[in-house]
Amino acid sequence: MQKFLTSERYFFTILTIFNLILRTSRLNSPQFTYFDEKNFFVPAANNILKNGIDPEFTLPTFGKMIIALGIKLFGNNYLGWRLPSVIFTTITCLIIYFFAKKLFGGRFIPAMASIIFTFETAWFVHSRIALLEVFLSTFVVAGFYFLWLYLENNNCKDFILAATFFGLGLAVKWSAAFPIITAVLVLFIFKKTKIGYKAKLAAALISLPIVIYFLSYTPLVIKTNFQRFLSLNQKMWQFHTVWIPYNFEKVAPPYIPKFDYVHNIFNNPSSWILNKPITYLEEVNSMDVKEILFIFNPITFWPGLLLIIFSFVKGIQTRNKKLIYLFLIFASSYIPWFFSPRFSIPYYLLFGITALIINLAYYINLVRKKSPIFAYLYIGLIILTFCLFYPVISFSEVKISYLTKLTSIWGLPVY
Repeated sequence: MQKFLTSERYFFTILTIFNLILRTSRLNSPQFTYFDEKNFFVPAANNILKNGIDPEFTLPTFGKMIIALGIKLFGNNYLGWRLPSVIFTTITCLIIYFFAKKLFGGRFIPAMASIIFTFETAWFVHSRIALLEVFLSTFVVAGFYFLWLYLENNNCKDFILAATFFGLGLAVKWSAAFPIITAVLVLFIFKKTKIGYKAKLAAALISLPIVIYFLSYTPLVIKTNFQRFLSLNQKMWQFHTVWIPYNFEKVAPPYIPKFDYVHNIFNNPSSWILNKPITYLEEVNSMDVKEILFIFNPITFWPGLLLIIFSFVKGIQTRNKKLIYLFLIFASSYIPWFFSPRFSIPYYLLFGITALIINLAYYINLVRKKSPIFAYLYIGLIILTFCLFYPVISFSEVKISYLTKLTSIWGLPVY
């Protein structure tokens, strides 16, 4: 059981309050739905509240049920749509602290990891929109956290919690299958026990999430029948494996702003490392513009990518399970998309970015031991970069020239 000092409890309190204030400030900008919260998820959530079931078949139902709960509690407005994402992101920030502390101990690495995460621009954008990726990411990160606890302590309770959280992730999006497969791989690599017992653990780690996935559709089965459940999932499979791959070029432009600019990003995961900004919403008025851009904090993302690869090599050479584990978490958010039959979007990296951030904090601590000033300047640069991007990730009005200068390295067009 991890023990926390009084100073850490104060830090948790301040961290939680700051995250909630940062992410709820101007949450009503815009007051209308946009991007896929407009096209899919808020309408589906309202349908759940009205009819008790989710007829929408592009993604599983549980994430839309979470949004429906937000609307039920806070109303069919910006609070109801987006507050669940704010809460889940804040929870993820705290999990990152616990995870980093369990991996590396001390207080500096966990504190730095949670601070870097707080000022991660892509997570900031998704903490303020009613999309499903934040819910998936929170459950997956929690799953990997409890899986590590199980590997360290051999406590069956931790294993069950890990499988449960992976199952909740699967009930949000099928892409949770990738981290589940990775978790099974981790068991076979890291767990020191007989191969037969490893196989039983793997079977349990696959079976329990599937059971949870089935249970998430209980309201639908009760209101209709099991055949409806099968039909809905068959449609979902066909949508992602057949319809989208063949029709993406035709149907995507009306839904995706600046489609010509982002087209290659969606069809080529290798381009994600360029970290090109993607426009979720834009309003141009003469010389001014209001924008919501999806972009990872460049000061975190590019050094973090290099260091997560370095950690994998170093981990193999020194048999450092912690560094290999972080790399595998990140890899499970990225590598599978090279083999996907459909288009893919850089926000699929969100849960992997948490591992990248913990790994980055580990190296910042090594630098701090030799050059504290350089380490703290780097953290300051991460925060400064977030502040510079804040207007264009929060729909604040700025001069077009400001947006152009800020994104000139990528040549982002402004309409």
